[in-house]
Amino acid sequence: MAGSSGRGVVGSGRFLMDYSAEKYQIAVNEIAFSCNLPQLGPFTQDWEFEVADSSKLNILIEKYNELATNRLRREILAHLLIGSYNDAIVNGTATVEIWDVIESLLIQKCHELAEILEYWACKNDQPEDRFNVSEYVISFDERIKQEWQ
Repeated sequence: MAGSSGRGVVGSGRFLMDYSAEKYQIAVNEIAFSCNLPQLGPFTQDWEFEVADSSKLNILIEKYNELATNRLRREILAHLLIGSYNDAIVNGTATVEIWDVIESLLIQKCHELAEILEYWACKNDQPEDRFNVSEYVISFDERIKQEWQ
């Protein structure tokens, strides 16, 4: 629901709502174009979850540094990478090597991604209710926290 300021809940609920709908749309459309992903439609909600696709992992990894030019883009890309890796786990195509590359990208600005990591970790959920990728994210998040102590 956009307010008079043009701000509202965009993207993944609370995670990306600090951005105007216009900035979010521009970032999504540029990422979509560069990575050959579906464009943001007028009725699309949570685009970065809807288009996460294991077959796009290589291009997302390849384009990450080029596209991750600001916090909004890094947050969108983090959701795409983690969601696409989750899809790879479901499809049986996930490898530890791919996850290691994803971690190496996300760790660059991990302090900006704490809420996103928390979302994917699902630490407060029963293990059977978590995402397939949750254990990877929990392990990554714990290593980050240990290194920052």
